[in-house]
Amino acid sequence: MTAQKRLARVVTIWVAAFFLLSVAAVAGIMFVNTKFFGPQNLVTELHQSLAAGEGGKALGLLGAKVPAGNALLLDGEGLRNSVEPIKDFGIVSVAKVPGEKDSADVTAGYEVFGSKKTITYRLHRTHTEWLFFDRWAFAPTILPVAKVSADTTTEVRVNGLDSPLKKGNQTLPVFAPSVVDASFATKNFQARPKSILVGAPHAKPVEIDLITEPSEEFISAIDTQLRSYLDGCASQQVLMPSGCPMSYETHARVNADSIKWEITSYPKPEVNSYDGNWILRPLEVGTRLRLTEQDLVSGEFKDRQIDATFGFTQRLEANTTTFSLTPVTGG
Repeated sequence: MTAQKRLARVVTIWVAAFFLLSVAAVAGIMFVNTKFFGPQNLVTELHQSLAAGEGGKALGLLGAKVPAGNALLLDGEGLRNSVEPIKDFGIVSVAKVPGEKDSADVTAGYEVFGSKKTITYRLHRTHTEWLFFDRWAFAPTILPVAKVSADTTTEVRVNGLDSPLKKGNQTLPVFAPSVVDASFATKNFQARPKSILVGAPHAKPVEIDLITEPSEEFISAIDTQLRSYLDGCASQQVLMPSGCPMSYETHARVNADSIKWEITSYPKPEVNSYDGNWILRPLEVGTRLRLTEQDLVSGEFKDRQIDATFGFTQRLEANTTTFSLTPVTGG
């Protein structure tokens, strides 16, 4: 082999090596750009910030406008609690947006309440650094909001934190995906927890309308007061106890000392909402009356036992901590 041929061979090898190295370098740069500078990384970083309760950082990444409302769920414990139900968050796909060469849709998957869900973010390429590495930003958006409403109370619990109501309502800006959980519990009234998923970064307002119901403690207290009232009625040795539902009429002469009232069945109180107020449904009490009657003609004495049921109503006035009952009708 001549020196000229050897030189040509060496040059060919070097050119091939340079080409392979160039291809490898380009492939490496493309891999690094996709792996570490792709739009999916911002989505992952956003979710990590949300899960950590770092609302300021998350809002800085997202660049979204914040609607007016209570910021309870935008940072710290409230934010962490809202994102805690979101499990197994991970990137599913990155897709180019048709007709927009500098835009991409990043879809992430997650699980919540045992169901698999997805959420899609749109991002725009803003510029390139060092000739090769892309920089991305989330498309401008407005944070979604959750609207919580309840009656009878001025405060509810939202994701474990107290949230005041204004005229029975509260608006809370939230991140997505997140879960808003609301409830309240007072001495006399409560609303069972209700949860709703905010599943899109540009979702329409979600609404949680809490259903107020009497607490077990409240019903028990009413029951105690009704029993005390009826026991007081039964203690009166008269045929028509004052302010009470029961009564007995007879043409015979009755010895007052023989009159003995007994409550055989107490009413079960049921509280309902009606026309913006709380009312106690009509009640019934079972009674037994024992007495001795003297016939006005024959003078004969006769022991009697009369079992009867009487209906009555009580006016209820109640708020979250106190209540009162007032007899409305009597026998």
